[in-house]
Amino acid sequence: MGSPPSAQHPVQMQASFEAAYRGEFKPVWRFVSRLAPPSFVEDLVHDVFLTAHRRWSTYDPSRPLRPWLFGIACRVAADHRALKRHTVEVPEADHPKHEPAAEANPVTDRLDAQRLLTLALSQMPDDARAVFVMHELEEQPVPAIAEAMGTPVPTAYTRLRAARQVFERVVEPHRTQEGAR
Repeated sequence: MGSPPSAQHPVQMQASFEAAYRGEFKPVWRFVSRLAPPSFVEDLVHDVFLTAHRRWSTYDPSRPLRPWLFGIACRVAADHRALKRHTVEVPEADHPKHEPAAEANPVTDRLDAQRLLTLALSQMPDDARAVFVMHELEEQPVPAIAEAMGTPVPTAYTRLRAARQVFERVVEPHRTQEGAR
């Protein structure tokens, strides 16, 4: 990106932000969609980029952009979750039970895996879920995640370990079922 945004002319700053927006919109959308209910994702992604635009002059281009945006997304999603009026509970009975198919179907297998991931993510503490999504799904290095979240690197690793334990606890019974087919 060249010189720091704060040292750029306003037109250059706008152009560099627009390029960042175009290049990072999909990853930010995907990340936020794993942290928030689907009906709020569009608004939250909008808030992430508004915040990033407001703070663009503080961004250090020598550092990776995506973890910086993910850090903003974590805070935006956490602020959203703090507003209890957005909480919607779905009774367990509303989820259809999966019956084993006679043959493997790649489409239903992918949907089942997505549902299982969503279930596991919903059971993780917020900070652990953010680290898990950034590292395991978005393939960001833990030190960059820690910096983006403003936490020490060992704390990020602890959160990742906790999230992996939740993931394994949720997924393990389904692995057993798959082996019985």
